[in-house]
Amino acid sequence: ERGFPDLAHCRKAHLDSDYSKILKSLALKNLFTQLDEWPSIFRLAEINGGLKHVQPQIEKSLTKQIDRLYAAVDDAGSDRHALRILVKRTRYLTEAFPKLSPLSGKAASSLKALQSALGGWHDHYQWCQKASVESDLHPLEEVWQRCAATALEKAEAQLADLAKLLPKSSGKKSRLRWQQKKQQALSITLCL
Repeated sequence: ERGFPDLAHCRKAHLDSDYSKILKSLALKNLFTQLDEWPSIFRLAEINGGLKHVQPQIEKSLTKQIDRLYAAVDDAGSDRHALRILVKRTRYLTEAFPKLSPLSGKAASSLKALQSALGGWHDHYQWCQKASVESDLHPLEEVWQRCAATALEKAEAQLADLAKLLPKSSGKKSRLRWQQKKQQALSITLCL
């Protein structure tokens, strides 16, 4: 799309070869077999009472992810790649278990928009990294840097929108910080 069809063709041929190997791999066949068997195994576990502890685990995981997200939203210096992964995990948990998630529908939609924006930034960032080591891609590096910067600006705006929609933190981190400060104050008092 940027006027380098020969470069694209060469890389596409390489990818097609790699994709063909993946499609023929034993690991992929095993994955599909396990996916086919999973519903009946899950139903059997449910019938035998093996899932009675699953709901609290899901709720705990959702709370943990949302607390992490809450902290990351407040931290302007947080790693945007790590944030992207956190957003993705929170979004997928929320979509898989919407009735157990404390997130509103608007917050869930905001997660999707933020994940998309961070994904656009990360893609361009990765292409910039590739251009720094593959000289034939060097002419595209400046364009990709601009695209990465634009995508990151969009992600920051999406992050601000999400911050307004997140529920209050469970307070675990706040309590932990308060306990750490209390312990530090006690240590200082004992030293005096």
